[in-house]
Amino acid sequence: MITLIVTLISVAGIALPYPILAPLFEQGDSALSQFMGLPKELLLGIVLGVTR
Repeated sequence: MITLIVTLISVAGIALPYPILAPLFEQGDSALSQFMGLPKELLLGIVLGVTR
């Protein structure tokens, strides 16, 4: 049971940034999507890479 709970938390932690961060970058109004004038697609890739 403990192994299943740890696995569930681990998988949720890995999958959670995708549905949360993508809309933030898609809107284009946040400070995240306008950092240093870089394209928002590149910034999203960097942030998702860091959260992995």
